[in-house]
Amino acid sequence: MEQLTSTIPEWLAAQPDSPEPIMACQCVLARNIRDFVFPECCIDDERRAIETRFRSLLKNNSFMAGGDYYVVSDMDNLTMRCLAERRLITYEMLCANGPRGVYITYNQSLAVMVNACDHVAIRSIMPGGKVREAWEQANRVDDALGNLLDFSYHERLGYLTRSLRMVGTGMKVSVLLHLPGLVMMRLLHDLEAGLSKQHLQLSGVV
Repeated sequence: MEQLTSTIPEWLAAQPDSPEPIMACQCVLARNIRDFVFPECCIDDERRAIETRFRSLLKNNSFMAGGDYYVVSDMDNLTMRCLAERRLITYEMLCANGPRGVYITYNQSLAVMVNACDHVAIRSIMPGGKVREAWEQANRVDDALGNLLDFSYHERLGYLTRSLRMVGTGMKVSVLLHLPGLVMMRLLHDLEAGLSKQHLQLSGVV
């Protein structure tokens, strides 16, 4: 774990591929296993069974780049916040209960959370505006896991997720922007209003 937190993520160390203020992009795919209710409604034995099922797949892992699985209960608060700031886990996972963990590749471009808001959340991160590459990486892992785990899927609604906003594809795509000029000119509110008209959301402003 110390080596992980002391290593700069590949997406952060990479040179930007365009003059635009896009630092990184992320594609998240949320999935749930058909045999279980959503994590927040599971008892610890059920969460443990979900985690065990996922970790058993790692023994013959040929669908994800090399990495390690980290158990949340083994992490201290500072380590968890470090991973959250690197977008490898969510702050919701910090507040979740019971057995849970995250698989993180060595280059920190891919993380798979287990028992956060959903049973499985695939998080693919790429530098700059490489949205397609982020999607393709997440999709490869999703296809492989989908063949090994029985994901909850409704014929009409699509993938079933804890958040109603993600029901269907279960996908969320985001970009991390560096906008110091707009902040100094206090124009973020105008930007947010314009984005909402395009059905985009400005969130996580620091």
